[in-house]
Amino acid sequence: MGGHVTIENNAIVGGSCAIHQFSRIGENAMIGGMTGVLSDVIPYGLSLGNRNNLSGLNLIGLRRAGVSNNDIKIMQKAYETIFENSEFRKNVDNLNFELKENIYVQKIINFINADKKRPISIPTNIK
Repeated sequence: MGGHVTIENNAIVGGSCAIHQFSRIGENAMIGGMTGVLSDVIPYGLSLGNRNNLSGLNLIGLRRAGVSNNDIKIMQKAYETIFENSEFRKNVDNLNFELKENIYVQKIINFINADKKRPISIPTNIK
């Protein structure tokens, strides 16, 4: 781990990972083993790869944490909307009220809008 790395509550970092300085790993995120973390990982995100990419939500971790199926569905809808294209910061503003009201989605939004020393990890299939 480089200096000034922030790993929030209940995040899981797999074995043999390397984490770049000033990176942030959000609450309940999961970093796969042998991942090189060069960009921030959103709360509840699943990040994998030699140079980390966002692979979706940490569904198993969310279920183990007791998050309801309804909240998980809302988070998945928000995730799809936020990361539908490369303008994900603008897409956050376009989330509907129901999605923005959800406490878990609010944490993701706050994370994206916070400190920007490192880029946010995004899915590889973004248009």
